[in-house]
Amino acid sequence: DRRIARLRAMLGQRLCAAMGPAAIARLRAASYGWPHRPTEDCAQVPISQGHIPIVDERFVRAAHRRGVQVHVWTIDDPHTMVRLLDLGVDPSYKCRSTLLHRAAWNGRIDALRLLLARGADRTVPDDEHGSDALGWARHAGQVAVILLLERLPESPG
Repeated sequence: DRRIARLRAMLGQRLCAAMGPAAIARLRAASYGWPHRPTEDCAQVPISQGHIPIVDERFVRAAHRRGVQVHVWTIDDPHTMVRLLDLGVDPSYKCRSTLLHRAAWNGRIDALRLLLARGADRTVPDDEHGSDALGWARHAGQVAVILLLERLPESPG
């Protein structure tokens, strides 16, 4: 949290930054009615910390009311994806790659269809290679994924 504050002081308030642990705790408290006005753009969080839940409907609602996106750490399980997407988490969150990239790489047609139906942007490049989900599917030799993605209209959505 102190590092983010120092960066904002040096680079200005328009710096796009995620919340630190203390800010996430304040946002969690805000979901129960405590006053909090975050300066960060997003909360990048695990579903829970040990046995303490972090991401639930209350947390997502409190974040969105304050203009904060909720990005949940890597989730590869389609059932968990559905639950989190139903809560309103961002389907195109990227930490090196998106859920769509990983679904394409692993040939997970079910997860791919789900993410696309929920608004995932298939044109987002990964951070390491600059490749979209179709590129990942091609590299992994996932023929069914390649055929599905090639049939989609040029623009996402």
